[in-house]
Amino acid sequence: MADIKNRVLIALDYDFTVSESVQQEPLFKEFFDRIRSVYPTYRVLERVEKLGFNKELPVWGLPVEVKDCCDYFKVSDEQQYKTPKGMGWMQQMLFDKDSIFEGKLTLEKFREVGQKGQVMSPGIPDGLWDLKKRYAARGVDVHFAIISIGLKEIIEASPINDIKDGEHLIDAIYGGEFYYDASGSISRLAYCANSFDKTKGLMQIVKGSPDLLDKLVPRSNYQFDYQNIIVVGDGFSDISYFSYARQEGGIPIAVYKLNDVNEYKKTYREVGERVDAILPRDYRPGSRTVREFDRIITRMVDRQCRFSQSLLHEYKRQRIKDEPTILYIEKHLGNCTECKDEGAYGVRFVPPA
Repeated sequence: MADIKNRVLIALDYDFTVSESVQQEPLFKEFFDRIRSVYPTYRVLERVEKLGFNKELPVWGLPVEVKDCCDYFKVSDEQQYKTPKGMGWMQQMLFDKDSIFEGKLTLEKFREVGQKGQVMSPGIPDGLWDLKKRYAARGVDVHFAIISIGLKEIIEASPINDIKDGEHLIDAIYGGEFYYDASGSISRLAYCANSFDKTKGLMQIVKGSPDLLDKLVPRSNYQFDYQNIIVVGDGFSDISYFSYARQEGGIPIAVYKLNDVNEYKKTYREVGERVDAILPRDYRPGSRTVREFDRIITRMVDRQCRFSQSLLHEYKRQRIKDEPTILYIEKHLGNCTECKDEGAYGVRFVPPA
């Protein structure tokens, strides 16, 4: 394994980051008629103005007809609305495993959904292999991880979890998991992942083990330098994850569907300047997204300056009001060729052509 300075981690979300749809969609499509018969409607929480100390109060809105298989997530939100986002749908599947899913929610079924039902983004997995091998030739280890609030069993069986010549493309996968009974059917929750757990997954990878999550680990023992980490997601649910990565010196990137203007605008509204780049979901060799990865990785491994990139980011967006801190940053910028022009990385918002 390369020295930590030449070790780069790219941590990817799954749904709408390396895939073009929700990973559970093929499963919900198969059982859509039963979903609609058991749950013909769903409701969403609305907020109403209320006099007194609490200015707003959440209340259920009027019932809405179930028209799409993925409305099952909204059904679960209604049934489990006090459950952290990302967890309720798994509990709902346990409730419905017989009435809707006919006892067919097995490990084998999830693997089938992963193998046959996933629509991957352009360049997955071959473009990632190409990136990894190009940098290996330069003595740089590029590692990939998947950190998702989806189901680990589906992700593990999907094309992203590729193996070539005995080498795994993905080093770690974090996601929700079920326990299974003797017949292979889901029996209870093993682990539920919510959007905040993405940060926890990243910390575990950096420290090297889940057992070290709550332990003080010297940075000299970390598996990755945070300044050599890129985190990639698709929007609002990744905001806290993006913020943590940036705070520690990493690079957050948001992606959107290739050539989709509306998705670009939606992503920009949701994450805006919380990320260092908004790029198309296109991982093919030579694509604009891969060229941006190249630019960032090259700067990471060639970097000499260790100035705080998160501090520089806040300065550029005029969020720092403390005069001594401003003077400190400006003095550094006057003397550092790496940071003077655009910082170590710079910001790239790439709309559809």
